[in-house]
Amino acid sequence: MIVYTADAYAVETSYMLSNFSSIHGLAFTNPNTGGSFTLARQIAQGSQDDVFISVSKASVSQSYLAGMYSGWAVAFASDEMTIAYSNSSPAINELINLYQNAMQTDSNSSWAQFFYYLTSGSFRIGISDPNSDPAGLRAWLTLEAAGLAYADNETLYVDRMINSNST
Repeated sequence: MIVYTADAYAVETSYMLSNFSSIHGLAFTNPNTGGSFTLARQIAQGSQDDVFISVSKASVSQSYLAGMYSGWAVAFASDEMTIAYSNSSPAINELINLYQNAMQTDSNSSWAQFFYYLTSGSFRIGISDPNSDPAGLRAWLTLEAAGLAYADNETLYVDRMINSNST
């Protein structure tokens, strides 16, 4: 069995395949992992596959899978945007305090302070390529939505990230 899976679900996919193989005796190769859109393009170009586990609903559409489009898909999981951090950054405690305050008060000014500090250049922020990974697109859209909602400026936080070389 040849499986293509989004990086976000690589561990879960390996676990499911191992259990499936133990129960049914069906052999499989290690899953091919990558961004959902990149994997869809590989499948569309003729890469052999039996199962495609994508993070993005759009990547399983005919526009990405072309002639390999099945006409249907099964949704069985969902995920969220995640912010991970390292305790080695001296400024991280201030950022965490700003985040906790924003969560408690849910005030626009608190969220504005959090996003402003997050995009200040004091932190290295990893965002995956939005052209090949839906999570990367969601990250940039989140920054745009935050700019619009909390600073009345859609590109404020995106511009700050780019100009401060945070990514």
